[in-house]
Amino acid sequence: VSYLHFEDWRNSMKEEIDRINKILPYTQSREKTATIQQWIQSVIDRIDYYKVAHNQLLKEVATSLELAVWKAKLDVDEDTLEPLGQGKEGSKGARKKR
Repeated sequence: VSYLHFEDWRNSMKEEIDRINKILPYTQSREKTATIQQWIQSVIDRIDYYKVAHNQLLKEVATSLELAVWKAKLDVDEDTLEPLGQGKEGSKGARKKR
């Protein structure tokens, strides 16, 4: 699913970068510098937006991965349960302490 975001972002950035080629030929000479500066700022703003969105996706994926690892660890711990007094820890409990 996140790959779709990246593809959309890539296409959006390509369009934004190519936009100057469509605007500049029709811009008067005295306005070209300001037009280019506005375009550059627009590209930078879009990059900043996608960086924030990408970092948010990374945090979500890291959280999901952490939860999956935690659940897998719990599943392994449940598989190693032994009757009270029979395990390595004697009568302290059925689960191994972490």
